[in-house]
Amino acid sequence: MNASEEDGDVFQFLIDYPEAQYRSGNRDRFEKDFHGELLAINDLKCAMTKSLRKTHGFVYKETGDVTESDRSRFKEWAQNQSVACEFKLGLLEPCAVADFTRDFKGDTFAIDG
Repeated sequence: MNASEEDGDVFQFLIDYPEAQYRSGNRDRFEKDFHGELLAINDLKCAMTKSLRKTHGFVYKETGDVTESDRSRFKEWAQNQSVACEFKLGLLEPCAVADFTRDFKGDTFAIDG
């Protein structure tokens, strides 16, 4: 993100996949669809980091704030995907305080796709 992006609101997400999902390729498909469908359609950007079973990221806009409506669309989209995972969706927060190294508040739900 550049300096102008650091002023807006963002939200974090954390996805924890069971072993069968990342071994089957479902994780890669889910994340490809996430970038191709959800982000592009809604003019959103994402910074992510991955480990073997987890994907953690921030959703932001290049100009302006991410809104609660953006967050709701993200949640609705995720809940309708065909992948099994535990999904944590953070609350809106200023980009300046968002941090990959700390826990964050939000909604946690299972996707049973």
